Amino acid sequence: MKNGEVIAFIEKCDKCSARALVKAFFLQGELFFCHHHYRELDIGEKAYFLQFVDENEKLETGITHTVACE
Repeated sequence: MKNGEVIAFIEKCDKCSARALVKAFFLQGELFFCHHHYRELDIGEKAYFLQFVDENEKLETGITHTVACE
């Protein structure tokens, strides 16, 4: 996990238009995921993350507004 990194409120999931709560870093770039699509990833896919920022706790605390995935 990247310490101190915050995901900007305007960042959207790369699979849908929902608010991004996870930012994954790879050798050649980064991807953003909403809560729903991050949960759909399996362990093998997550193994490719070099680092990541996970702000899913904001859903539990009510800090952020989200757009539902379709």
